[in-house]
Amino acid sequence: MPQIGVAQQAYGTTESEALTFRSPSLGFVCHHLAAERKHAILDLGVPSGSSVDFFARVPCTLYVEDLFQSLLSLPPPDEEEGERAWDLRVERRLAHSDEVRFDMIFAWDLFNYMHVELIHSLMKRLSRSCRSGTLLYIMMSTAPMIPERPAKIAIINDDHVRYEPAGAARITNPRYTPLKLERMMPGFRLLHSFLLGASLQEFLFSFE
Repeated sequence: MPQIGVAQQAYGTTESEALTFRSPSLGFVCHHLAAERKHAILDLGVPSGSSVDFFARVPCTLYVEDLFQSLLSLPPPDEEEGERAWDLRVERRLAHSDEVRFDMIFAWDLFNYMHVELIHSLMKRLSRSCRSGTLLYIMMSTAPMIPERPAKIAIINDDHVRYEPAGAARITNPRYTPLKLERMMPGFRLLHSFLLGASLQEFLFSFE
């Protein structure tokens, strides 16, 4: 059964400023990456110098694909683009080779901003680059409204993450449940989930 727990409350002073919180999932990931071999890691979020510095300590190859710039900022496809519009957009904009096999994928809070069709297309593409045991980290908001753009999220150390909201404007939160996420990500199963405070929840999935 997936483990569900409550992490340390995030600390910060206002809703619009950066928050730093303890991330149990990140601690699990760091233990997973401690094995004596080189890892392939995919970061789908806004590039962060702090995260890059953190992974410089780990024997790995880091791939950074800023999905907000390459996919989420695009207008929804129209009828002329056809039924496979999201599939084609994902194929065109993900730069890594089909031959890469990732050990870890960080999706951060991006799924809060994706249409169901885009999640299906993205995960169909990424599953080709997964091996048994590949881990997927997702952060979801439980609030009814979320910032209009994905946050800038950076790894601080082995078990702390910094979350910086993108402005004060708000949009409706799709509030995807773990079960709905699994249905959109064939092959991935929930390992555990933690409430982080500040209306944030993290999920760690594993590819089977």
